[in-house]
Amino acid sequence: MNKFTALERYTITSKFTAEEMNLMCIFDTASREVLRNELMDGLHYVEEAEMISLFGSTLEKLDTLTDEEFAAIGFYAADDTDDDLIADDF
Repeated sequence: MNKFTALERYTITSKFTAEEMNLMCIFDTASREVLRNELMDGLHYVEEAEMISLFGSTLEKLDTLTDEEFAAIGFYAADDTDDDLIADDF
């Protein structure tokens, strides 16, 4: 069971940009470790500097989370209108 309030989940999720959320949604989000491993494996196939930076920033932020915080993230593809979706939780 998730012990975080809606506001706490929002705070955790808002650490990531829409681009980082979208990147994570491409991979297996079963656990923080699984996602981290998949991002590291995928990074070997990335050639664009901007994408390498995106992978790097996502990995850095994942490393700051506990497994419980990671589990509180609701993974869905993000866009510019996501604030409306999250605001409905309060």
